[in-house]
Amino acid sequence: LRALVEGQYTEALVFTPPVLAVTAAGCLLAIRWAVDQFNNESVLFRDSERWDLGVWVRHVVRDRGDLPTFAEGILCGVVLLLIRFFAQTSILPPNDWRGIAVTTLVLQIGLIATPALLMAIVLTRRPWRTLRLTTVRPASLVVGPLLALALHPTVMSLSHAIQTLYPMSGETLEALKPFLAAVESAPLWSVLLVIAVTPAICEELAFRGFVLSGLQSTGRKWTAILISSFFFGVMHSVLQQQLSAFLVGIIIGYLAAQTRSLWPCVLFHVTHNSLGVLVGQLTPNVADQQPLWRWLFHSIGEDGFGYHWPWLIESLVVSCALLGWLRWRANREPAANFVRGSEAKMSAVI
Repeated sequence: LRALVEGQYTEALVFTPPVLAVTAAGCLLAIRWAVDQFNNESVLFRDSERWDLGVWVRHVVRDRGDLPTFAEGILCGVVLLLIRFFAQTSILPPNDWRGIAVTTLVLQIGLIATPALLMAIVLTRRPWRTLRLTTVRPASLVVGPLLALALHPTVMSLSHAIQTLYPMSGETLEALKPFLAAVESAPLWSVLLVIAVTPAICEELAFRGFVLSGLQSTGRKWTAILISSFFFGVMHSVLQQQLSAFLVGIIIGYLAAQTRSLWPCVLFHVTHNSLGVLVGQLTPNVADQQPLWRWLFHSIGEDGFGYHWPWLIESLVVSCALLGWLRWRANREPAANFVRGSEAKMSAVI
């Protein structure tokens, strides 16, 4: 907007695709909501009535279903965004690792996981199922970290492309310097615990747990995945992270929808974050001294690294194979359940 006001139309043109995408997504959601309202007889033919907050809350809690509704999924996402907004404006950014760790744990556990857990307990009759904390086959459990490993070269290349297209401003880079310096000086195990493990558990409980379960109640899988990924992306503070998180969120959402469990998503998220932390610890001196790093990475700019192109091709091939296996497995399980149900009915008749 500032570039348009200043007459820098070429610079503003770069931001046209994301603005059009967000606008189109908002229009599509509004149209679908309007269609659903016109197809709902209780909305079209009910008499006018006075709305009372207390009566409505008692109705929501008393008549809650096994899983959250679409509106409750949207409500959870909006509540999390509002909490994040007020938390960012009221909490001063810490400069040392201890402060960063405490702030991150409070934000993740207290302001992301806890609201989702409370909403699952209050608004649903089966919070365990709502949060997808169900058992899963070992093969589906293993595919989560494998998919994260396979996708990492692709995700890293996309991140570099986003950074090239939308470079960080000097103010943002300057604000990130204390955080990066604190992370580099902290023990690796604590960095992995705070930045990789904790966000993976808390964010998955919220976005692939409550939010996605509510959005999937309409039966529109991809709509639910895209909306939950949008909430997941916006929760990140930097634009470049938001775009990358949105794309990664689509993959994790598909993983949750196909496996019907949160555990593969948590393992995917932990693996993805851990790889980001480990690659972030890489310096030019370390890369020059280790043949393995030279075999995997090449330098991009002064301090950046990227995978060699053969690894990128292998990443795309293996990732597509794993995603195809997820689709095949999900389509095979309903057919197997139908066959078992038919056999049980026939044996009962006989």
